[in-house]
Amino acid sequence: MDQNKFHEAIQIYTNILGIDSYNIAALFGYGDALTILKEFQQALEQYRKIKKLKKDLIIVFLKIGLTLGSMGQNKKALKYFIKAQNEIMEDHKLEWTRSKEVEINELLRQTLNYFNIQSLNKEELLVYGTISQSIISAHILIRFKHYDEAQHILNQLKSSNPNNDQIFCLEADILLVSAKFDEAELSLNKAVKINPNSCYTWVKLSKLFQNHFYSNDFNNIRQIYRSVISIRQCNIKSVPSQS
Repeated sequence: MDQNKFHEAIQIYTNILGIDSYNIAALFGYGDALTILKEFQQALEQYRKIKKLKKDLIIVFLKIGLTLGSMGQNKKALKYFIKAQNEIMEDHKLEWTRSKEVEINELLRQTLNYFNIQSLNKEELLVYGTISQSIISAHILIRFKHYDEAQHILNQLKSSNPNNDQIFCLEADILLVSAKFDEAELSLNKAVKINPNSCYTWVKLSKLFQNHFYSNDFNNIRQIYRSVISIRQCNIKSVPSQS
């Protein structure tokens, strides 16, 4: 590796950021070059600037997670992989460019490889590793229309984790692709039964009703959104006040 080239690249990115400190491409490029040079702490600083700007959150969460993993901060890394998962699950209606698809696929490949080489205990694997990263992969496969592969992941997850609400949400997404709306509703109802405090599931259920069942019956939709509001209010009330 010719480190001089990376130092030259860093100088170019520094010059760009001196003119435009919010240049996302330069921040990513700067962080990536620092990562290759194993200047992980400085790389994190660049990625966190992007996070503060709330731009390209899927990519930046995965890069922060991988960088933290390279620093041996495994638990912090796992938290960012979970953040990436949540962002992907909420990002279904956004269009990805081809280059963004390729980059996210590569980052996911690196993430899955990261999990393969970690000595995580059984509990960490269950909570952070196998389930979460498999769900990420399945949602990406659905987006890229690789439905059979997504179904294969779902089957594996359901056989070993029958009471996980996120898995039933994933099942609903796969069923919706095949226009199996009644079955998708059943899956979402199972998710609600497991975790009635998940706003994500309630909103998915309301969208299903609005788009496919009760487009003219707003009472059903209104009732679901009341449930979401109630959950959010309870969550806010449960936060201790700061004196």
